[in-house]
Amino acid sequence: ETAPDPRIMTPEEKTLVPDPAHGSRAGIILLEETDRNDASGQKRHTTYHLRAKVFSEEEAEVGLVRIPIPDWGVVRKWWGWTLLPDGKVVETKKSELRADPIVNAGEEGKKVLTVRLKVVPGCVIDYGYETEDRSVPELKIVNLKRDVPVREFRYHWTPGGKSLGDVRFPKSEGLEGAVVREGRSVVVTAKNLPAFVKEPWMPPEPLARAPLILYYHDADATVGTFWRGLATQMSGTA
Repeated sequence: ETAPDPRIMTPEEKTLVPDPAHGSRAGIILLEETDRNDASGQKRHTTYHLRAKVFSEEEAEVGLVRIPIPDWGVVRKWWGWTLLPDGKVVETKKSELRADPIVNAGEEGKKVLTVRLKVVPGCVIDYGYETEDRSVPELKIVNLKRDVPVREFRYHWTPGGKSLGDVRFPKSEGLEGAVVREGRSVVVTAKNLPAFVKEPWMPPEPLARAPLILYYHDADATVGTFWRGLATQMSGTA
């Protein structure tokens, strides 16, 4: 079950320090987990949870939460807090979420709810939410390489409707992951995901960020028509 972690730093979290050689100079995502349920075929219920250690105020963007809201979407539940180095806890309440009319590339929906958690060097942030909406996207892309490393990643998806749901795990150096089916559901897990680094002559950034692709497809489609259709959908998300 996707749920908040304890509102105290663990002994290990207290000892974590920057590791520039592995991309964690500014911070590290300790855990990111998503549970997406499309079982009804007509609406989507999503639970999201992130916990991160922040080493530098330069990584203040880790504390910026953006929740895309499709049509008829609502936030059913929210939690968010900052665990300060001195042991104090700063809570961010659901009432602090504000609508942002600007939707970035790759974000679903027509509006975004945003809030910024308090961030200081040495803190741990923990936040999550549950949303429900009537949108069931045929294609979902999740970048596995972020601006900071990810220690543990988990995505549980239960497709719905008549179409089949499938997953494409990216082939990229340094990725450790697994895709496991549990009945109709799919569970994607990965550990120690490296940070995204811009390099000369690298592939286009959408590919260099190691996209995990979750998609629906018609069981009767041929291989050729399926991949042409998927390519068209992906080009529309760029």
